Amino acid sequence: MAVWVLRIEKAITMTAIFLLNATTPLIQELFPLLNEMPDVRIHPIILPEADTAVLNEFETGNNVFLISTPFFDEFTDFNPGYAAFLLEYLNSLVAWIQQMVRLLAQQGKPGTFIFFTTNPNVRGFLKYPISPILDESLHAFLKTLSKELHSLNFHFYALCLEPLQCLVKDPIQVRTYRKKMAAHAMSKMPLKVDGINSIIRSICEGNLSLVSGSVLPVGYGSVLGY
Repeated sequence: MAVWVLRIEKAITMTAIFLLNATTPLIQELFPLLNEMPDVRIHPIILPEADTAVLNEFETGNNVFLISTPFFDEFTDFNPGYAAFLLEYLNSLVAWIQQMVRLLAQQGKPGTFIFFTTNPNVRGFLKYPISPILDESLHAFLKTLSKELHSLNFHFYALCLEPLQCLVKDPIQVRTYRKKMAAHAMSKMPLKVDGINSIIRSICEGNLSLVSGSVLPVGYGSVLGY
């Protein structure tokens, strides 16, 4: 699992942003926008050999971990071996997060963890990969951690995304999506990555600390509606 580290210098304090699963389509699209932030320096790190390097990158301002899970489609990928695969993936991810929390706590430094999940409603409007089993596992995990670790200045969020424009490149699918959504909105388009980037910036700046532990539906008028 690859991690890219972006160091953002802002006034006196500094924020380090760690991008997990850097090869996923979402991170690939987000990376140029994050890279436009002032005074950004990029350091590639590869897990699991990253322990010492990550330790050297922690900042006193904030340390933000953007966790983009692979785009599993549980409608097509679910098979007798999927449960074992999913358990292994989650155990590996949870162990790494626990390790980062422990290292940060030992240094008395804050941390923010942002998970990207997918709104399952989108499956009713266009062919799009959703993984509600994986996503609900992550949602439960971050809610628990937020309650346990808030006093140590750790915050956890999930951005539950509607369809991403960069991943729905077929114009016919987009037209179908807009037509089906016409019953709910005058004009409804897939999300643009710059909109997601603006939310990430707000979290990085500490503007959403009061809603730590929340699953935030991202999209105009979006609701989870499981």
